Amino acid sequence: SAPLEEQQMLHEKLREEIHTIERQYEEELEAMREKLNQERRDREHLTLQMRALLQEKSEWDNTIDCLQSALDKSLAEYDNMQRLLEDTEGRLHETDKTLADERAAHHECRSTLEGVQERLRGEADLR
Repeated sequence: SAPLEEQQMLHEKLREEIHTIERQYEEELEAMREKLNQERRDREHLTLQMRALLQEKSEWDNTIDCLQSALDKSLAEYDNMQRLLEDTEGRLHETDKTLADERAAHHECRSTLEGVQERLRGEADLR
């Protein structure tokens, strides 16, 4: 009967060890599930953050495109105004030259007229 008791004790001991191993396995399995769930939540969180950042980047890209377009338009308008200013300065220079030529011609006419008047007075005085 002693070997039977030993066998039963050994059997009971093995059953307890199996039960302990099964419990440890379940605990490790639950810990692994929790870890995987946390990793999934972290990945989802990172995915949402990445989408938000990509959306923000897209909005900044659009803003930069709008600003670049406005800058290009402004530069084109500035170049046009610069050309108009140069054209106006050129016409002003031509007008100043024409005015100076007109003044010179006016002075020449006046001198000629004064000369004619002097001669006429001289002839009138002789009569």
